[in-house]
Amino acid sequence: MSEARAYEFKKEFEKRSGDKIKCMLMAKAYGSSAALAAAGLEVMPGRKELWGILIFGENSLHFFVHPSENTMSLLFRAAARADPPKEQWARFPAESIRSINVPVKKQGFLSRLFSALSLVELSFVPEGGGNPVDLYFESITPVKDAGLYEAAKNLARASTDGV
Repeated sequence: MSEARAYEFKKEFEKRSGDKIKCMLMAKAYGSSAALAAAGLEVMPGRKELWGILIFGENSLHFFVHPSENTMSLLFRAAARADPPKEQWARFPAESIRSINVPVKKQGFLSRLFSALSLVELSFVPEGGGNPVDLYFESITPVKDAGLYEAAKNLARASTDGV
């Protein structure tokens, strides 16, 4: 995403969400089908993950999936007379978050070539209550913003303060 496009996305997202973006990264989300459903996310048939933007806000963690499809999925969808992809937006308010674990990889020679973050582990209580469920977000772009760790800590701290 170009700098100008990222700026426009941030501006529009903050307006729609009412939450100030602290950090964002491209990621794929996965977990049990129950966890994905509890987050309000739908995975295309035959897939086990969703690709989107993981957004750490001041008040919530967000996962935004822009509707898109490649030529092959368009052909299969048309043949099956299925609905086109739709925008998906999972919002995890700080109060619903039980924990956010952002493991840091060990520093070394290879860490200079690859991103330091590969996984964000989220445990949250679904809307309406119930037992906490777990989702995982694997970064697919290098993390250049050290503010990610602080944003995750702040959301986890806000979740324990609110409980």
